[in-house]
Amino acid sequence: MKLFKLFIMSLFLLSFVGCGGDDENSEPKAITFDMNTTSYQVPDDVKVIDAKIEGTSAQMMSTGTNEEVVAFVQELGSVTSTPKNYKILQKGVESAYSQLVSAGGSIDSLSLLSTQNFTTPYDFTIAHYKLTTNKEIEPLTLAGEIINTLSGNVVQGLPLADENAPVDTLFRLVLLYGEYEESSFYIAVVVPEKLYTQYETQSSGFVNAARVVPKGKTLTTLSEKFSQNSGTQKADFLFVVDDSGSMGDDQDALSQAANDFSAEMISSGLTYRSVVITTGYGADDATNGQAYRILRNRGVIENNTTLLRESLVAGTNGSSTETGIWNAEQALQSTALNDATDGAVTLAGMPQSGATLSVIIISDEPSQYRYRSNYQDFNVSDNLFLDRNIRVYSIIQPDYSYASTGIFDQYNRSQYDDLSAITQGIYTDIRNKDTNGSLDFSIFMKKIAQDAGGAASSFILAHSATVINEVKVNGSVIVESTTNGYTYVQSSKAIVFHGTAIPPSGASIEVSYDYYQ
Repeated sequence: MKLFKLFIMSLFLLSFVGCGGDDENSEPKAITFDMNTTSYQVPDDVKVIDAKIEGTSAQMMSTGTNEEVVAFVQELGSVTSTPKNYKILQKGVESAYSQLVSAGGSIDSLSLLSTQNFTTPYDFTIAHYKLTTNKEIEPLTLAGEIINTLSGNVVQGLPLADENAPVDTLFRLVLLYGEYEESSFYIAVVVPEKLYTQYETQSSGFVNAARVVPKGKTLTTLSEKFSQNSGTQKADFLFVVDDSGSMGDDQDALSQAANDFSAEMISSGLTYRSVVITTGYGADDATNGQAYRILRNRGVIENNTTLLRESLVAGTNGSSTETGIWNAEQALQSTALNDATDGAVTLAGMPQSGATLSVIIISDEPSQYRYRSNYQDFNVSDNLFLDRNIRVYSIIQPDYSYASTGIFDQYNRSQYDDLSAITQGIYTDIRNKDTNGSLDFSIFMKKIAQDAGGAASSFILAHSATVINEVKVNGSVIVESTTNGYTYVQSSKAIVFHGTAIPPSGASIEVSYDYYQ
């Protein structure tokens, strides 16, 4: 009888504590918000705000002690199953921009900091905005206004902010628009701008597109191992700077932002090289090669912030016919890649062996490509940059900006943002200003450096991670940090190390992460 009682007691205890053993390969647990055709995995250590929101399918979340950061996922409705392209996805964030700037309410102004298209795990776009309000407001209240605006002002039951929540008038709005299976949706983050750096990791976690999956997908944990190569990771950059008469302030702002760009590159352990050309005076080095004047005078700039800063101030005596894309194409011609000639950048030895190559264009006017190309239009979907896996970043006025000012037409349009979008680069609005009203491209240049660091990383995951569980170098756990730790770059599915956390040559790296399959 005693044995029987002990047996029953053992079963009772096991029902609470489990059977023990190795459960590393068990299916991870995750809180999800189910929409019509897809689900959203809520990040760990996040407060799901209990509110019966009516009028739209949305879930609000927060992190921080007193709702410093608020996020939401919102399903918009069904979409056709036709193949998506970058223009359709751009329209998603541009539509949100148009609705929010005309909504009134607490929103005073909205300016674009960056936009980037992605292709994994599905096609989507992420935009960063600087948002100002006409009164002090809590992040949760502002996020509720945004949900209501994007839903046609029919939403009821939005939650009230925590009484200790911070109030501010300057915010960062991070907005993801995606179309997956038959569902379209937004994921958004609202955080006071002064707190964004503190909560950048958490904000990126919310807008990780791998968290949105069709219902029924299985969440799996995988561990991948890498080794640090003996060679240093390398990145090359071609800057194409508008040198027309209106560009003085813009060049100065770009030059100042070079400090943040260089600091981020160095932090990522990359050696980087740069060359600078301009948008004016054509691109034929033999006849009117003023476009290559800086390249010829300065040569290739290696890990030299001071020289890069000086070179980005390209002067304002160039042609008013700005042809940044045409000049970049000509400069990158390569006989080794079956072109008829070698361009000036190729002759300068770029890209170097084993390096990624990125193009950064700055211009305050639309591309006038056809005026250098014998009136042949630039083909955004079939070009040298796509063929050679070159990401194009641009500081310009986006297409919809020209449309609103009445100078948009099929020939005289930006094209720069289209090219950035289709090559998965990033673009921003050249009119961005800091709180003092001065032009400011520092945030954008830092994002370029982060993105380039991901593209050049040797540690590319096999799947899009919903969360990085643990990163180890030679058995030691590395923290997630942009200072002396690691970051996960969504655009490349890459782990990037920073500062003292950069693995030494020959080191063993192990990454444990979750993904849906």
